[in-house]
Amino acid sequence: MNVDRRHLSTRARRAALVVAAGVVLSVGLSVGLAAPAAAHVTISPSTTAAGEVAVLRVAVEHGCEDSATTEVAIRIPSGISEAAPAPHPLWEAETVPAPEGSTSVVFRADRPVPDGQAIELELEVRLPETGGTLVFPTVQTCESGELAWLETAPDGTDPERLELPAPTIVVTEADADGRSTTSLAVGVLGAGVLGTAVVGGVLARQRRRP
Repeated sequence: MNVDRRHLSTRARRAALVVAAGVVLSVGLSVGLAAPAAAHVTISPSTTAAGEVAVLRVAVEHGCEDSATTEVAIRIPSGISEAAPAPHPLWEAETVPAPEGSTSVVFRADRPVPDGQAIELELEVRLPETGGTLVFPTVQTCESGELAWLETAPDGTDPERLELPAPTIVVTEADADGRSTTSLAVGVLGAGVLGTAVVGGVLARQRRRP
């Protein structure tokens, strides 16, 4: 049986994303190809109400240090039970199974998107029944290099100091009448640090790759 080694390489890279997304990065963990602080990957939901179906607009503001973007892989938090990519005329997408019942959604551009051109992609998800902050670790692959948007800020740390913050949203609880509030918060989760050694190894290999 003939085996496409490029396909296997892509699968291996996705597997690395799954491992990396399962842990939380410390603010001190550095990554090559840092992006400007004001140009992060962000997610804007159509609603933040617990238990509702929401459309998540994913905005990627730039490429990788002048290199065009070819792929965006987003890890779906385990609290989300349903997730599907919205059709896009210039991108193909697939949902890849991940450990513990979660998934990653991988978007691939039909043609590389130049560094100076913003990207907007959409996901449809069912939000968890309880409120809280959801983190969406994201890896942006370019023609040359990639950006791993995986960092989160420990409690008491200024999120603006992060170089490559993972995009997040805040799900709002229902009030006493059963209605959910609609306030929106998109930023960086304040959380402890877990498994930095595992992620450090993954990202170190990324930095060494030509």
